[in-house]
Amino acid sequence: MEVIGFILTSVKDKPEICHDDSIVIAKKLIETLVNGNLADSDPQIPAISNCISCIALCLKDEFKQFLPTIIPALLKDA
Repeated sequence: MEVIGFILTSVKDKPEICHDDSIVIAKKLIETLVNGNLADSDPQIPAISNCISCIALCLKDEFKQFLPTIIPALLKDA
């Protein structure tokens, strides 16, 4: 997940390079975060959250579509 985040961050100025892949990855990661039945102490949670942050940086305004799903999970994590 960390490498995916690095790749997406490296192309943030040209998001069209990974746009479609970013959408697919975001959907899968958010689904895992929200519905994955992860324990609160699961080490995947920070890794997923960090990767989602990189996706948001890459997708910019298009990331808004994921906010209604992810905000409750992030507030719970906070």
